[in-house]
Amino acid sequence: MRSSLYRTLKWYLALALAVPFGQGFAQVDRLQFHHLDNTDGLPQNSVNAIMEDRHGFLWFGTQDGLCRYDGHAFSTYRNDGSANSLSNNYVWSLMEAEDGALWIGTFGGGLDRYDPGTGLFTHFRHSPTDAATLSSDRVLGLLEHPAGVIWVRTSKGLDRLDAGAGDVVRYMKGGVTTGELIGAIAVDDAEHLLVQGAAGLMRFTTSTGQIEVVKPGSVAGNGQGVTAVTRGPQGIHVLENRSLYRIDQRTGTQELLIDANSLPQADPGIGFQCFLVKGDHLFVGSTHGLIHRDTRTGHTRVHKHKADVPNSIADDHVLSLHAGSGGEIWVGTRNGLDRIERIEPPVHSLVHNPGDPYSLIHESVTALLEDDNRRIWIGSPTGITLWDHANGSITHLRHDPRDPSSLSTDYVLSLAKDADSNVLVGTLGGGLNKAIIEEDDIRFERYKVRDMEDPRRAN
Repeated sequence: MRSSLYRTLKWYLALALAVPFGQGFAQVDRLQFHHLDNTDGLPQNSVNAIMEDRHGFLWFGTQDGLCRYDGHAFSTYRNDGSANSLSNNYVWSLMEAEDGALWIGTFGGGLDRYDPGTGLFTHFRHSPTDAATLSSDRVLGLLEHPAGVIWVRTSKGLDRLDAGAGDVVRYMKGGVTTGELIGAIAVDDAEHLLVQGAAGLMRFTTSTGQIEVVKPGSVAGNGQGVTAVTRGPQGIHVLENRSLYRIDQRTGTQELLIDANSLPQADPGIGFQCFLVKGDHLFVGSTHGLIHRDTRTGHTRVHKHKADVPNSIADDHVLSLHAGSGGEIWVGTRNGLDRIERIEPPVHSLVHNPGDPYSLIHESVTALLEDDNRRIWIGSPTGITLWDHANGSITHLRHDPRDPSSLSTDYVLSLAKDADSNVLVGTLGGGLNKAIIEEDDIRFERYKVRDMEDPRRAN
């Protein structure tokens, strides 16, 4: 029996290696979230912004301070009343400039420049009597283009800051009260920015201030219709309140990638907050979970916090996302920080997670079998895990004392097929079971020694 199981296990692992991500294990695998929060040194649990500097340090903007993480410990920066400390502890946006300086957008304290060499903060504030200052002290987004020129997205418009001279020019007016909030900015090319506002997606000429509408559209009445835009090799990605789509600039065609109305198990009130494109994988942080879509297979899953699953996401409200240089993904939530070590799990990633119906029924595997429909039967001391290769589903089969057609006992010793390709289950103390499969229903016929035709089986 041991040699047979060994051959089956080798074949099974080879099959798992051949299964593309999004099918089989990866399709049902739950991402493993590793948590960090204020008990680990994070100054506050709402992580609004995440950035990694050129030295590999991670910076997190929270509602009660800025912190740097070296992989082991946090260093926190707050306003301490001195002129060269952080202007405001509510940090909303972060950016590292070409010269190595860190720019910090605060929600009420304007814009700060942090010099890593001196450890000092320089402040840029709004003045209602000076048009050469920031349009607002609520700084929502930052972008450097070209080097030395900082584009500042505030709650009242889009400003251009000369980092060297400190001069500010206000280019585009808007604001939450007028419903014309500048939702997002991104670099298009050397002379243009992509700007999302009330008119839709616009192409902004930095030298003249001229605006060209790329995709007409309107934002919601509260001015929060668009939350992010990026431009990359795959095109322009635009995140709106309930959809993520891609625009091919060469053809002008638009492709809807994720729609809130068609998400599996999504809350009706879900709103999209941020997104991340990592190879063939799309991540969208929302008010009701982290959405993960594999574009190769089309498989989409909404990851939510579950109190009985320790490695589930820390909180359903996702505020920020970042792809780390080591291949990991950082997820900022309203209840702490999460780290995902890898997207595509290794072959051994189908494991037993207590309380998770999409994992093995038990950590020990006692028998393996593939039936004629390419379903994998995995025996254990507490029942059978049935993996359907065609759709990636996982089913647990157990003994139910109230159901005579269930498994006779949970401890499975062996699995085999008879001459008619029926699956046979050998158990410890419960005799032999034959699986009767009718569409989506599986029941078992039980056989004990006295039921066998050949009385010599009792010897």
